[in-house]
Amino acid sequence: MSIESDNIKAIFNQFSSTNLPSAINDYFINSEVVLMAINDGKMNEIFQFDEQHRYIINLNSKVVKKPQYIYKNGAESIKYYAFKNDLTLRPMGIANPLWYFAFAHNILIAHDDWLLPLYANGNVNNSVTRHSDSPILGQDMTVFQMIDYNSKKSVNLNVFHGFRNEIQTKSNNVYKHNQIRNITDEGRYPFYMKLDVESYYQNIYTHQLDKLAGLAPFTDEIEKTFFEFLDIFNMRISDNQTKGILQGPFSSQFSAELLGLALDSAIQTMLDSRPELEKITFKRFVDDFTFYGYNEASLSLALVQIDRIFRSFGLNRKAEKTTIGRGFPASKGGNFNDSIFNEKRKSIFDGFTVLSMDNVVDLRKKLGVLIDEKNISQIRTILTVFKNKIVSKKIKQTHISVLRSLCLVILKTAVAYPVVSVHCYRLLDAVLSKISMTDCQYIGVSPLMDVTEYVNENYPETELQIWHYNLLGRYLSSKSREKVLRELLLMIQSSNDLSNDALLLCIFVKKNFMQNNRIWKVVKSQYTTQAGIESFEKSVGIENSRWFPVLIELYKYARKMNVKKGQNDRNTFKKEIMSFFQDKNGKEAYDKLGIFKLMFKDSNS
Repeated sequence: MSIESDNIKAIFNQFSSTNLPSAINDYFINSEVVLMAINDGKMNEIFQFDEQHRYIINLNSKVVKKPQYIYKNGAESIKYYAFKNDLTLRPMGIANPLWYFAFAHNILIAHDDWLLPLYANGNVNNSVTRHSDSPILGQDMTVFQMIDYNSKKSVNLNVFHGFRNEIQTKSNNVYKHNQIRNITDEGRYPFYMKLDVESYYQNIYTHQLDKLAGLAPFTDEIEKTFFEFLDIFNMRISDNQTKGILQGPFSSQFSAELLGLALDSAIQTMLDSRPELEKITFKRFVDDFTFYGYNEASLSLALVQIDRIFRSFGLNRKAEKTTIGRGFPASKGGNFNDSIFNEKRKSIFDGFTVLSMDNVVDLRKKLGVLIDEKNISQIRTILTVFKNKIVSKKIKQTHISVLRSLCLVILKTAVAYPVVSVHCYRLLDAVLSKISMTDCQYIGVSPLMDVTEYVNENYPETELQIWHYNLLGRYLSSKSREKVLRELLLMIQSSNDLSNDALLLCIFVKKNFMQNNRIWKVVKSQYTTQAGIESFEKSVGIENSRWFPVLIELYKYARKMNVKKGQNDRNTFKKEIMSFFQDKNGKEAYDKLGIFKLMFKDSNS
């Protein structure tokens, strides 16, 4: 198997959604050493392989222990929620690390074995990806063939450059290219029809992924073992449930896109088989379809057949979002011609700027108008460009009262309009990272503390809450952080059902034994209560539970602890934590969290 660093980065930079703080994905910065250990046979006891000993087909459940409250051989995921554009909640998840490495091992083989040939089969007009604006195999000629209008020649960029995760899929370059490409497809058709699948990820039946091996465009026998694994994998990491796949990891984006290719093929076959529909063409971005045709009647007729195809895959169309119109479909992208970007003097977006109160007032007005218009894309664009200006140091130092006013405006935007909260908190993070800890307390942390109760009451288990506590954990003074941690631990103990509790807690693990030991005791108590066991000493599986991020942070602290003779509480703490990462001889305990001991071996983490 060829392990290419770009592919590995694409896979593990999205172990969890890139909308979360980067800490979880940063655990996997040395993931190639684990993949090499799998290839070298060091983890044969953990994984079950196919007859050719190439693809992993399962985890060895006799060796890898799981929480007792998870059904059969499933693996517990970390669950939380993101906000949809209509402010309803979208279920999100983070997969079990061992299972994710099995997925990574398999798709790196699949990339060389059959994905490259599959995506390379055919020219621009008849390749398997010609309908997709969200391909998972990165930069082949179908995706990135562009026209150099000066030389009037076709230019292929970065042909066959491997996997593309959500950061690359949503990049400005890809967005602009898709717009250009779609002009060619839609240009001559006066009518369009837009539709999408109802709760796509939540309604994907995992066994349908196994069935893909017998459907176009996947017809080669070499793909069968991989699709059988994809079914089992998505079922296992979702608490062994067959209905729905986790949304957030690259593995789910990958699985959903392969299903999307099968939908594309089925729809195209249907269109080709009916003379009255054969001139209709279409594009798809994940589960959003846009069809183009010469009249409304043919599009309406096609819709009936499209519904039948969706149902054959266990999916349904979202009726209220289906529209047929004349002319051009509305564009969702940000508008860089907005006047806020084009002011030539004293604009926060113009060169190197000293931020003024007038800038903050203008920004507040602009955000207010955009919120009233529900122009989510433009709000995100403005916040991202502003954040990038700060990160690149193009916003010069200004008076702290101006920065505090800015933070108040951004924080209010986050809690009032949570669909853009991730972009707001990233901007706050950029501001706070550029100033002293003393100024942080006044400028940003104090306002964050003021709205913490509101966040917990109104946005529990959301990515907003995760970001909120992430900034508190990073920028609070030690005394204030101890107070917030105490309140957080009480909240976790009293609720007993916070699905994102591990993500809230892990940022509070610092170089403080008393606080870390308190965190560990609460984690043990929560786990034993949920597992229905009386004593932690008799429990198994916590290392493969949703608590793994907290255990990793505690390990990073415990492995550097110097325990003196007579410090029994510290000695007990260190032994307990280290036992989840290594055996009695100090070797990696791969059936637990030993992969992280291996990845951290040569790092300063």
